[in-house]
Amino acid sequence: MNISSKAEYGIRAMTEIAGGGAPVKRSLISERQAIPVPFLTQVLGALVNAGLVTSTRGPEGGYTLAKPPETITLLDIVTNLQGPVMPKGCVNEAEPNICHTGGSACRLRDVWAELKEANERVLSRVTLAELSGKGERDGN
Repeated sequence: MNISSKAEYGIRAMTEIAGGGAPVKRSLISERQAIPVPFLTQVLGALVNAGLVTSTRGPEGGYTLAKPPETITLLDIVTNLQGPVMPKGCVNEAEPNICHTGGSACRLRDVWAELKEANERVLSRVTLAELSGKGERDGN
């Protein structure tokens, strides 16, 4: 599974925001996480639209989490920024029993579906609180 640059930057930005407490300015996130400001602006806009981050204007403004970091998982961030976690296009949630690339005799589709489930399971276990040092890994 590939994690897009957009999703990786989103995870890094949200980790920075989670560690802040007060609203965190875009320029500070960009500097600390080495994310180009134009791309970060795009990522933060998508996170705001997804309801994961809020934005406040003004001198005391910046970005804050829209929910507690314990309730935001890596899966939430990744799926909101890059879409479903699918190793191959044939693992289509809209048509779960059809393989569009290998036909009805495709033996790989079940492998890709299992890989998709494993990726989702791992990403759903890791919370933003854990990544930002504000939570404990449960060891699962």
